[in-house]
Amino acid sequence: MKALPLLLILSALANGVLLYSLRRPAVRTPEATPVTAAADSADPLTTDSTRASQTGFAPGGFTLPSTTRTPYLWSRLYAEDPDEMIARLKAAGFTFQEIRSVMFSILESRFAAARAAIRGSREDLPYWKNPFVSTLNPEQRVKEAELMKQQSAFYGKYFAGPDAIASDPELADQARNRFGELPVAKLQQLSVIQRDYDELQQEIFAEMQKRGPGGFTADERKKLSLLQDELQRDFQQALTPEEYYEYQLRSSPTAQRLRSQLGLLKPTEAEYKALFALQSSVDEKYSMRFGSPDDTARQAYATAIKNLQPQIQAALGPDRYADYQQLMQSGNDKVTRLMARLGLPLATAGQLETIRNETAQRLMAIRGDAQIPAAEKVGRINALATETEARLTTALGGARGLEAYADLKGDWLRGLRAQGISR
Repeated sequence: MKALPLLLILSALANGVLLYSLRRPAVRTPEATPVTAAADSADPLTTDSTRASQTGFAPGGFTLPSTTRTPYLWSRLYAEDPDEMIARLKAAGFTFQEIRSVMFSILESRFAAARAAIRGSREDLPYWKNPFVSTLNPEQRVKEAELMKQQSAFYGKYFAGPDAIASDPELADQARNRFGELPVAKLQQLSVIQRDYDELQQEIFAEMQKRGPGGFTADERKKLSLLQDELQRDFQQALTPEEYYEYQLRSSPTAQRLRSQLGLLKPTEAEYKALFALQSSVDEKYSMRFGSPDDTARQAYATAIKNLQPQIQAALGPDRYADYQQLMQSGNDKVTRLMARLGLPLATAGQLETIRNETAQRLMAIRGDAQIPAAEKVGRINALATETEARLTTALGGARGLEAYADLKGDWLRGLRAQGISR
C-alpha cells in the first residue's frame, strides 16, 4: 500500500476510534503482532497451505502480500484474515459502510500488488509498447486466472453477499434493482444462489483466460448455457411467478441487451415491457447468450427478429417505431446520439441522410450538365447550398442544431459551399 492512502486510512481509523472512545467505554480488542512488510516476502504469490488453512484468506493456496509495518493502533485493528479484521472493526464501533470502505482499500491494494508481481510494474514496460495488450506467457496467464477467481470470490463475499445486503441499505436497494421489490431475507437467498453460480462460471472463464486469446470453446459455451439454465431454475423455485417475471424484467440476458440497445430511445416502462415480451419470445427459442458458432442458428435468429417488426411497430406506434428503426440501423452512431442530445426524434438522423443524398444527386446533375455555362453553375451550386442549409436548419430545429451538426458531420456541407466559391 502506498504511503498516502495508508495514512488516510489510518487517520480515518484513528478519528473513528477516538470518537467512539469518547461516547462509550473502551472495547478490548485482541492484541495483534505488527505485520511484516510485503517486501520481506520473496514471492508475493507463494503457496502456503498452512497459513491459508488457518486464515481462510487464500483459497487455492495463494497467499497475497500483506501491508507494510504500521503504528500500534493499526496493529490492534489489522488482521491478515478479513473476517477477523472485520470483527475487530465492528468491535471498535465502525459502521458497515466504514468497514466496507477500509476493507475494499486493503483488498484492492493486495490484489494490485499480487497482479504486479505476475505482470511486472507498469514502469518496467517500454514506452513504445501498448500497456493494454496482454503479453503474458502461459505461466503468467495461469497465475492471473487463479488470482481473478480469488478476487471474484472475495468481492462476492465481502461486498455483495448476504451479510452486506443485510447491513447496508444502499446494497439492499441495488439488490432490489436487480431482483425486484423483495424483502431482505429473499434478497439474501438470491444473492447466495447467484454467488454459487458466479463461482462456477468463473472457473470456466479462468480456463479460457489460461489459454489466452481465442474465446470460448464449443464445450465451454455449452457449459455456460447449462449453468445459466440451472440458475434460472433455482431462481424460479425461490420466487413466485410474479416475482420471477419482475426479476427477468430487470436482470435476464434479454433485459440487459434491451437496456443496452434502447438507451437513446428512452422508452417508457410500457414500451420497455412490450419490447421485452416480444424479444424474450425469440430469445427463449434461440439461445444466443454466449455466442454461437452455428451460422444456421444465427441466421434463424436474425430472421425471427425481422419477423417481429410488424408487432414492434404496432406496440410503439409509427413515430416511435421510426425512432426505433433509426436506432437499430445506426448502432448508436454519432448523429443519432446528437439527435438525442438536441431532444429531437431519433428518426431525424435518417432525414438528414436523405437530404444529404438528394443534395449529392442534384450537385452531380449540375456539374455534369454541359449545357450550363460555368458562371451559371456557380450560382446554381450556391443556391443549392443555401437551400440545403435551410432544409437542415428546419430538420434540426434551428440554427443551434445546424451548428452542432456542422461541427460533427459538416464536411460535406462545407465542401458543397466551397465548390460554389471555387468556380
